[in-house]
Amino acid sequence: LLSPWYLSYLQRHSITHSEHKPHVCRACGKAFKRTSHLERHKYTHAGRKPHACPLCPRRFRDSGELAHHQRVHTGERPFQCPHCHMRFGERNTLQRHVRRKHLPRPPAP
Repeated sequence: LLSPWYLSYLQRHSITHSEHKPHVCRACGKAFKRTSHLERHKYTHAGRKPHACPLCPRRFRDSGELAHHQRVHTGERPFQCPHCHMRFGERNTLQRHVRRKHLPRPPAP
């Protein structure tokens, strides 16, 4: 028998695999799976950016964006290439590097 806590967790988690987006922004009609995502989205309409960088004047909608930005100041590069010594500050930059430098290219026609 599953515990009530686990059942509740399972229901919340199953939303991530669903296309159902019941939380709709009244300002623009964009839909979201979670209330928290809608609440964060509302900042775009209000221009609200409550998270300030302590090292420069920039401000951000959420703490994740601020943490990402702070790598500019710290030089942190948490994404290590699995094929060489290179490190990157952003996952997408690492992915582009792997595609360009380590994956075989199709032969030219």
